[in-house]
Amino acid sequence: DTSVTGVQTCALPISILANSTADQQDWEVAECQQRLIDELGGTIDAFSYPNGKRGDFNEFTRAALRSHGYRWAFSYSGGHCQLGHADHFDLPRTAVESDIDLSLFRAAATLPQLFS
Repeated sequence: DTSVTGVQTCALPISILANSTADQQDWEVAECQQRLIDELGGTIDAFSYPNGKRGDFNEFTRAALRSHGYRWAFSYSGGHCQLGHADHFDLPRTAVESDIDLSLFRAAATLPQLFS
């Protein structure tokens, strides 16, 4: 069984899902998932919001993700998960840009609360 993270939308390079109808959002998350299953096989159960700011996805997005079997979705609004973080469809991810050296990456991964 293969888990892949980083699934994003298909229709636009940077799609703000909350600006789309519930049906359009459902198509986006289903189509992305199916493309990766076709290419890679296995189970695709994680989604990365393309733009990822908190207003860029909504309850329709979460419902679409749940209905297609996603277990997690990663936002891009910074921060880190505290113990007890219950929203698996809004897990903060951290930027790892090309200008970040290995020691800074290690520090951010070890102590994310200092880099939020």
